[in-house]
Amino acid sequence: MIGRYYGFEDKEGISPSEREFDRAVARRKHRIAFLKVGTEADREPKKVAFLQKIERQVKRSKFEAVGDLTGEVYASLIRVLEEEQVLASRPFDARPSSATFADIDPK
Repeated sequence: MIGRYYGFEDKEGISPSEREFDRAVARRKHRIAFLKVGTEADREPKKVAFLQKIERQVKRSKFEAVGDLTGEVYASLIRVLEEEQVLASRPFDARPSSATFADIDPK
């Protein structure tokens, strides 16, 4: 989530949000970004640079209120779970399985 300011900077001048984003990139994790509406004016140079970095890699969504954010986060997480094939369109017992009878523990 990106708010009005770049935020706290560590001894190297990097915000926790940017550190987290960079770590997700390095670990090839899914990244989703949400920008608070109304934070466009008078942006700090570091925030502008961070937003540009984000926009080169992911599509960001905007939100105005917590209710908007909740819906956006939910929809984004569902998309990630579908991409990872964690969510299936069929019920659990109707999905193909690689399990065999040998996989069953008699105890």
